[in-house]
Amino acid sequence: MTRTSSRPYSRSISSAAWLRRFVDYIRTKLAFADALNRSTDTFQACRKAMREAGGPLLERAQRAGAAAPEPTIDDLLRMFSGISAIEYADDAQRERVFGLALAGLRARPS
Repeated sequence: MTRTSSRPYSRSISSAAWLRRFVDYIRTKLAFADALNRSTDTFQACRKAMREAGGPLLERAQRAGAAAPEPTIDDLLRMFSGISAIEYADDAQRERVFGLALAGLRARPS
């Protein structure tokens, strides 16, 4: 399926793939997290870039009915940042937690 497909499944996959890349990226930066000055222009530019990249994906998934309508991109970035910062027993546990978070974002039938 292409990214331009209007099927909810493809929207969900695009959002999930972006979130996975986000989690992997954050996980590699954890060693620097405490040292970061969150008020710098660089940090703020990175936050803005994350919102601009993920926001449209979330909105498309919500419009397509693949994602719950309530969460905002800020909600997702905070949740997945937290998931990234946790130490896990192994990669299988990390995958389960990631899967649980994604399952909670899916739209529920009315």
